[in-house]
Amino acid sequence: MLSVFNNKLKAVNYILLWLVYGVAHFYVFSKFTSFEVKILLADSVIYTFLYAVTGVLLMFVLKYARLGNLNVFQRNLNYFGLCVIVITIEVGLSYLLVSAISENQADAMLYKLVPLRIFTSLLIFCLVISSYRLKLPDAVDELPDEINLPETEEFTANEIIPDTREYIDRIAVKTGQNIHVIPVHEIYCMKAESDYVHIFTEKGKYLKEQTMKFFEENLLPSRFVRVHRSYIVNVDAISRVELYEKQTQLLTLKNGMQIRMSQAGYKLLKSILKL
Repeated sequence: MLSVFNNKLKAVNYILLWLVYGVAHFYVFSKFTSFEVKILLADSVIYTFLYAVTGVLLMFVLKYARLGNLNVFQRNLNYFGLCVIVITIEVGLSYLLVSAISENQADAMLYKLVPLRIFTSLLIFCLVISSYRLKLPDAVDELPDEINLPETEEFTANEIIPDTREYIDRIAVKTGQNIHVIPVHEIYCMKAESDYVHIFTEKGKYLKEQTMKFFEENLLPSRFVRVHRSYIVNVDAISRVELYEKQTQLLTLKNGMQIRMSQAGYKLLKSILKL
């Protein structure tokens, strides 16, 4: 589950969200149906559990299927197919389970509620898809058209000024009472979050109290490229770069992460790769 939610806090929030939904489900249906309490309780628990589980499974599918690589028609067709599958599972399975628990005492009422169940499942499906698509490119803002490079003295085209700066080759991150030393060659990418930076590596994700500007200035520029105001990527960790939408490039890393690059970031990456 954590591979979908990135950290325990998001997973806990997800669980709390569905607990709140379960309570709301029980309250609303107690007002508009004549179900017995045990049937209402079973109905709430079953639907909440199925919604929560299919939501996680759907996010796994979206994460690894890479539907964003498809054209608009193919992508929408896949979304439609997923929608049909999700609604069929949620509505069909929950109907059978609640019907079995109620011992056919509430079949007529359950049957009348099917359209409402379908609408609710469709709404939840759309919310999951929308939230995931918003999360995929934390990179929607553009870098400035002009990238601020370190100031250097003017030189002629025939001059070569050696880079004498010393760049960091490891990063120390404190987690609780533990200190992790991360060799920079293990880093896939870095993601900015306020005055912190998420560091994604071969072994997991770490949080460092540091700014992106510091890493941009202190990591080897021929290896680490700022492809967006929120992302620095390790060139060696790039799996492929492809067109996502008109004038938008999608960068895929070897660990499966996908990042939409800004135009300025794409130009910088091309210059580093000499394309």
